[in-house]
Amino acid sequence: MAVLEGHTRTVAAMDCIEVEGVTLVVTASDDGTVRVWDLARTTELRRFVLQSETEVAQKAEQREMDTVVAGLACIRSRGEVLIVGCAPNGSAWARELMSGEVRRTLPGISTAGHYRLAVVRPKTHGAATVLVGSPSGPLRRWNLETGAWDRLHESEGCRGVASVTQDSRELVTLGYRKGELQFRDPATDTVVSSCRVGQGWITAIAFTELDGRAVMVVGYGDGSMELRERSSGRLLARLNGHTDWVHSIVITRVDGRPAAASSGSGGSVRVWSLEVQAEALETSAHSSQVQAVVCTVLDGSAVAVSASHDHTARIWDVASGRVLQRLEGHTDWVERVACVTISGAPIAVTSSNDGTVRTWTLADGLETRRAEVEYSKLQLLACGSIEGRSVALLAHNDFGKTQTAIWNLENLWISGAFDIGAHMAVGAWAVMDGQPVVVIAEHEPLEGNGRRVGIRNLADGMWVGDLHGLADQVNALACGTDGHGPVVLAATAHNGAQVWDLRTRKLRCRLGDGWVSDADIGQLDGVPVAVIAHRHAVSVWDLASGTLLHEMYMPVDPGAVAFAPSGELVVGAGYEVIVLER
Repeated sequence: MAVLEGHTRTVAAMDCIEVEGVTLVVTASDDGTVRVWDLARTTELRRFVLQSETEVAQKAEQREMDTVVAGLACIRSRGEVLIVGCAPNGSAWARELMSGEVRRTLPGISTAGHYRLAVVRPKTHGAATVLVGSPSGPLRRWNLETGAWDRLHESEGCRGVASVTQDSRELVTLGYRKGELQFRDPATDTVVSSCRVGQGWITAIAFTELDGRAVMVVGYGDGSMELRERSSGRLLARLNGHTDWVHSIVITRVDGRPAAASSGSGGSVRVWSLEVQAEALETSAHSSQVQAVVCTVLDGSAVAVSASHDHTARIWDVASGRVLQRLEGHTDWVERVACVTISGAPIAVTSSNDGTVRTWTLADGLETRRAEVEYSKLQLLACGSIEGRSVALLAHNDFGKTQTAIWNLENLWISGAFDIGAHMAVGAWAVMDGQPVVVIAEHEPLEGNGRRVGIRNLADGMWVGDLHGLADQVNALACGTDGHGPVVLAATAHNGAQVWDLRTRKLRCRLGDGWVSDADIGQLDGVPVAVIAHRHAVSVWDLASGTLLHEMYMPVDPGAVAFAPSGELVVGAGYEVIVLER
């Protein structure tokens, strides 16, 4: 419906209030300002500068927490409209809406800090009261008239906090990490009821009515938002648009229609028409960030498999864009996916933050195998074949050391392989001179050690050597040939995509510069090419010469990319899986 533009950094907190018939939105940003907007006209009315541009820049340079206001709420007290803002350390202030004059302050009680803290005005009769979050403790109830405050029990870690009327009772709701929503009486601090609405960390919530039906808008830490029925929790609509943490949600009306305004980590505020969204539930698309994509062939047709933070993977028909199967079972973000063939049938291998690695049949979407270890989390590094057997190379952290294991996907045996220096490595499978090898890049090196990118022969377990000079963070790896020999394509955080010769372990060429999220190797018209996903674009390069062939700009930063067997490019961007045809 509308976007309020002007802030230059993340909008960390916001609230709405109606004053003399005009709906005002108050936003606080990491750019050091608090701004008051006329929502209907989308114009800025007032601005308070809490930190100068120089102070903001100094914090960024020194890598300090750049959040100025971690939460805010608007409240009426003694005939005035006040903005109550909370700093990252839990201290708070109350300012008059238009003048910005400070009326009261609340001291912090922690030396820690958090970029997002709750500030909520309970709908209680009597004195004006707000709930203020703490970075390392429970919520506090602050009486704005007397300045007195106390603590709410068992409220540590709550980010999604809101006020609601239920059965004629004024309650506050607390959102927890695993999707639990708790309703409490703010006067007595007693739990009235609780329910589960989703699987992720609830970071923001707001309540309203649509055509006489009580509903709630819920935001999560992965950027997803949902419109749900309040009484049953039934999902009514997915409000897809944010790609990261939803900081706040407020309910208002625009031209007499119900609307929700939400702020995320992208620096803008999104306004949603709830009347329209209530009839627009999408069942096929992912409801959170697409983290990885891979392509293969199923029954003679090209298919893509996507992994998402919505805890699912999905199989797509590349030609039609139709979802063929939903792979459901993981209980946390699905981060990685690969495809192999067992007994002539294609399968998908996925790994998740729930610590498990699972296999699925592409034909019917059924889970067939699962690997997990006690007291640790498995992650998938790469898939390939050893002596004709399909295997997966796994990694897990064991007492501070990351160990790998080879999982035989046919007989399900798991055998130890070798140690690597750090958790969160990325890997790619290749065949070099007839031998199966894996390229492994350490994403998070152990303290005191530099990042290491190297090659290991999986037939005999011997270390082949390092890619000397590749010290940048590697986000993804892909192996293939440039027409002259085997190469590895490394997507780096600062120096573009780099092409390295697997035999000589020397740099061939660099494709672009800056951040690259993902990369893959394929062919166009018989020519080996590389496709890379970077800021706002997907580009195709001649792999041998390093020449840019095509560049396609995207409305959302692409995070994953793969070549389809039929020649299309499959891109994961935001919540979408996109097919690019020539």
